[in-house]
Order: sequence, then C-alpha cells, then structure tokens
Amino acid sequence: MAKSLTVLHEPPHRDRHIPLKRVRVFKDVECRILSRKPFGYWSHWYRGLSHPCYETDCACATPLSKLPRELHFVLHVKCYETNQDFFLEITDTCTRQLLDQVPDKTNLRGLRVVFTRSKGGDKGRLRCRVDGIAQFDQDLPAEANPRKTLDVIWSKKGPLDPNTRKG
Repeated sequence: MAKSLTVLHEPPHRDRHIPLKRVRVFKDVECRILSRKPFGYWSHWYRGLSHPCYETDCACATPLSKLPRELHFVLHVKCYETNQDFFLEITDTCTRQLLDQVPDKTNLRGLRVVFTRSKGGDKGRLRCRVDGIAQFDQDLPAEANPRKTLDVIWSKKGPLDPNTRKG
C-alpha cells in the first residue's frame, strides 16, 4: 500500500539561471535586445582562466593586479528563432559599433540586431547590424542583471591560489 506524500512547507525558491552565450563562427545570432544598455565588466587572464575585476580601478590581489585587464560587455537578449532569452557576451569594438547605429544610446531595449562572427573562427571579429529602429518595450520580458550569472560561472572555476603551480 502506497503512502501519500505530505508536504509541510513549500520547497525553497530557486533562482532562474540565465545562460551566457557567445557568437560562434557561421552561427549568426538574430535577437531582440532586452537590456537598456550594455553591462560592462573587466577581467584578467591568468593561468588559462579569466578572473573578474568589476571595479573601475583594479582592486584585485597580486598577481592579478599586475596583469592587464580586458573589457567585456553583456547584453540580455531574446532569440525569436529559439524563443529563449540569454546573456550575449560582446566585445568592446562590437559595442561601439552597436552604439554608433542607434539614435538613443541610453535605451537599446527592443532593438532587433544580428550579430555575426567573421571567417577567422570563434576568435574572428564580432560585428553587429541593427535591423530597423522599432522598439516594443511593453511586449518584452523584464531585463535581467548578468552579475549573478557571471558570479556562478566564475565560482565554478574555484578560488584563485597564486601559490599553486599549473601542471
């Protein structure tokens, strides 16, 4: 005889994890931007891994503070081909190109954009083309902050220990 399941309380709320994607060669991303403006952050490249540096001025511990920083941007977008929303990482050059094509640089929300990668492989130049200026702000899902997703990605890499040697 099977017993019925008695639940005394609701399970804890689980925060939605929005994936971070990059444009791959020959896999254009046609999407509508959900972010009002790009989220910019700095990172250091150390021992084959990137490490976050969110502050305007580097406040990282040594040896990261001695290394150069690279600027990245993230947009919250919705791809209508797959009906999914995700964070799209774009380069600073692509961000400048995007902002040069729009009349209102403070509100990108609702713009339809095609992101492409040049023939140089997954490290090729990232480009974008705005497809019209139509904005439908009221019909879009709310924009999300990518900081939580970035923290989840970097926490999987483990803490930085400068005393360990890479084998």
